[in-house]
Amino acid sequence: MSTGSSLAAFTTDAPAGDAFYTPPIPLPDGAPGDPIHVRPLDNPAAAVPGGENWLVLHRSEGVDGGPVATSGIIALPDHTAHPVPVGGYPLVSWAHGTVGVANRCAPSRDRGDTGASPMNAYPLTLLGHFLDQGWAVAMTDYEALGTGTAQHLHPYLCGRSEAMGVLDIVTAARRLFPGEIGERFAIVGHSQGGQAALFAAHHGPGRVEGLTGVAAIAPANHLLGLVRGGATLDQVNSGFAFTPLPLTVPVRITQAADDERVRADPAPLLGTDALVEELTATNSGRGNIHYRRYEPGAVPAGEPLGIHFATIGHDTPELTEWLAALLTAAEPAG
Repeated sequence: MSTGSSLAAFTTDAPAGDAFYTPPIPLPDGAPGDPIHVRPLDNPAAAVPGGENWLVLHRSEGVDGGPVATSGIIALPDHTAHPVPVGGYPLVSWAHGTVGVANRCAPSRDRGDTGASPMNAYPLTLLGHFLDQGWAVAMTDYEALGTGTAQHLHPYLCGRSEAMGVLDIVTAARRLFPGEIGERFAIVGHSQGGQAALFAAHHGPGRVEGLTGVAAIAPANHLLGLVRGGATLDQVNSGFAFTPLPLTVPVRITQAADDERVRADPAPLLGTDALVEELTATNSGRGNIHYRRYEPGAVPAGEPLGIHFATIGHDTPELTEWLAALLTAAEPAG
């Protein structure tokens, strides 16, 4: 178990039970990523398998630009199997998909007894696989998910808010585990988290150093088009829902062509194929947008939770190879 002085300073007064998720009022002074409370995770349903899991509450930035407290999990590899390398463990910041907006559905707070539990459980295999590679994992709950109140609700699918959680937990991990968490990190997200990952790629430069690449699996996109289509309006404007983002790091987007939740090409609406075209055009001078499109039948439809979630498992070997090349490169991106 890690016993660094930075960690000990924040575990002493960490509240027990669900009181952990109630932020102090007012929040302690500090900067985004500053830890507020930390304690060993005591929720086996939420734990990344094969690692050392810590529950964290840290400062971040809310949808209105003001300070908020955001919860999440930081998991380190087993120190016996993977001693801390020189420079610390590379880190993967995981951005989760839609699980609902109730506090008990938050990935770190879900104890296996909610309708969101299968969605929260499915990615744990991938995250455990990352630990097996010798990479640490950070998992944000997003703003006001787990810590929400009647006055402060989760701003669902607000890209910038999601990005702050994905990025600031990286800073929290480095401050809690100096010497163990390194300067090199990547972002991986699925569904809502794929959207969060892309926004984090856009907002990362200048906020958190060392981002090497971003992978978005079946990312939510063109949201306004879906809402307008559902409202039976005739026109769908491609520019409203997901404005193409300038991205400075390598980006890998994965999509199953027969995914019925996030669609590749859901004509007459727009889907991931169109998103890739837009991002490629926006970042044409960089050549950094990479698209892996699995054709019908490539992802077994009978896997748990269907194609939308099964794409995570099917893509794991290629995704791991892509991440390894970035996380072990000579120099991290600035």
